[in-house]
Amino acid sequence: MVKKNIFLENPLIIGEVTASAESIDEIMKLLRKAELVKTKYSKEPKKIMIILTAKKDIAKEIERIAEEKEVRLVIGKIIG
Repeated sequence: MVKKNIFLENPLIIGEVTASAESIDEIMKLLRKAELVKTKYSKEPKKIMIILTAKKDIAKEIERIAEEKEVRLVIGKIIG
């Protein structure tokens, strides 16, 4: 599986790009990283997640969490 992390100091951005999401673990990992960045920089980072494919039920849950936690989310293709 292809995964890439995104980090930029100014403006403060943390993100992740992944080929597929099999569970909500992907967004939860991003949120944990964002908390570490927030602690280190004393500032809320912008959060971005890009997923190429995700199953319908997983995509819905990730979308819910992303909206709640202010994560900019892009899902390329929802399957099933």
